[in-house]
Amino acid sequence: MSRLFPLAGLLRIRQVEKDLAAAELAAARADAARTAHRRRAARSVLAAGPSQPNSAETVTAIAAARASTSSMLADLGALEAGHRQRIDEARAAHDEARGRQLAIEKLGERFAVEQGVLEARAEQGVLDELAARAWHTRNRGKA
Repeated sequence: MSRLFPLAGLLRIRQVEKDLAAAELAAARADAARTAHRRRAARSVLAAGPSQPNSAETVTAIAAARASTSSMLADLGALEAGHRQRIDEARAAHDEARGRQLAIEKLGERFAVEQGVLEARAEQGVLDELAARAWHTRNRGKA
């Protein structure tokens, strides 16, 4: 009978860690995508302003709106930079967690191979014993 992999519990923990790191990476990417969408929307608003102002108030309003939008674009740019850093950190954490999981998986594979060898060796021993008994039984009176 084969033994269970002694590090099976640790392997499950490593898998959970990798899954959590993958979820964090996905969340960071989703946040970055939302911010990029907001920045594109702000740029299109900035580009779509009226081309022919009718009065001084309109010019003042356009200038204020453009200044506000430009400020918002700068803030979104800084936010995007933060998201890129978060993505890089999350990717590194995910890669590290995946590496730890793979190390335990390789140990598990090696353990399974060794268990297979031990089982095959034990089975061969039983077969050899049966063959030897059968031979002795057949040749008991012939010698």
